[in-house]
Amino acid sequence: MILRKILKALTTSGIWLLFVFALTACSQDSVFNMFEGNALDIAVVGETPEVNEDQVTFTEISFDEMTPENLTSYDAVFIRENNLSKASEDQFADVYSALPIPFYFIGTDNFVPFTEKDLEYDNTSEWTPGVSYAVGVLISHEDNSWKHWGFGLHNDIKTDKHLKDMYSRIFMSIDELDTAQQVTIQKELNGESTEADLEDTNKTNEKVDASIHEEEASTSVKEKYLKQSEYTKKEAEEWKATDSSTYALKKVENDRWELWDNFLNEIYGVLEEQLPAKEMDELREKQRNWITYRDDTALAASLKYKGGTQEHLEYVSVLANLTEERCYELITKYMK
Repeated sequence: MILRKILKALTTSGIWLLFVFALTACSQDSVFNMFEGNALDIAVVGETPEVNEDQVTFTEISFDEMTPENLTSYDAVFIRENNLSKASEDQFADVYSALPIPFYFIGTDNFVPFTEKDLEYDNTSEWTPGVSYAVGVLISHEDNSWKHWGFGLHNDIKTDKHLKDMYSRIFMSIDELDTAQQVTIQKELNGESTEADLEDTNKTNEKVDASIHEEEASTSVKEKYLKQSEYTKKEAEEWKATDSSTYALKKVENDRWELWDNFLNEIYGVLEEQLPAKEMDELREKQRNWITYRDDTALAASLKYKGGTQEHLEYVSVLANLTEERCYELITKYMK
């Protein structure tokens, strides 16, 4: 879900008078969906969160217990707000990348300090309205790239009800992880072949994979990602707000930023495979500087509307624009 992932918000209906808008926003609370899926067993570093669901079991663990051997039996791991700095220490990056389960960092929208060594979590990554309140990550063992998701708070307001709604959506994401991927990962851990399982459970994915391999055989990786950049841009341009309210517009910009941020992380993962170690180290330093530049630029732009409804809209809009530009820059300058 660098980055970032994943910025989800609900949309309101209509932009009438202020009191009508307020009533609409309030009425949205009654339609929050609880997670009704399978029982989940989740390890949590920090306090057990308050949730609506009875079928979700939490086990509080310490950082000393954060080892692959101790975590394999869980469906996911949560790391709560007061433990993020410790969670960004280098030794835990190996834990996050070793396991076939998702990790969720609560209270931040930036997963990069946790997955990249030599990067530390600091206060600039703490939650502010307009961005995700939590981010989940899962390593793909096929290409060693990170999948990530962002989870926002309804109306960007931190309340107990909105936090519980966010956790319900996180539980849904855990439960809905691709079945074929789960089979593949489990077989990898057991040292067994997965061809038969994948044939039976996901023939569609097999066809998609075949078409991807054909495309890669006829075009370079750089050409492929230039085309994908065009498709991503077209997809983002087709998104429209459900109405003309600032909140609806902000959701579109949030989604647009998430789309480009996911693409940026995918590009970064490819470059980690392509570039020599020295060149990649140099790029990491440049990427850290770019993240600072991106955040500072977005903040400066948003301050023109400080205290107004446009402030966070401008912030995420600038983030999305700069991330789109960075994707194209990395492809054209570094990719082969």
